[in-house]
Amino acid sequence: MQVSSGSGSSADGAGTPALALFIVPRTVSLARSAVRILVQATPENVDVSAVERTLREIDGVRAGARPAR
Repeated sequence: MQVSSGSGSSADGAGTPALALFIVPRTVSLARSAVRILVQATPENVDVSAVERTLREIDGVRAGARPAR
């Protein structure tokens, strides 16, 4: 049974799923980024080993605990 107020059109029915298909993937992507920030994860494009090597080359830098990945 379909209830209609008379003010909608068939474009509304097609537009809603189209809008959802546009919004949902971006929401998932944003949520993943937010979780990674909240758990203080290393950014995906950073080579932790290269950063560690570069830091060890600096005078006065001592080895410490290795951060969790």
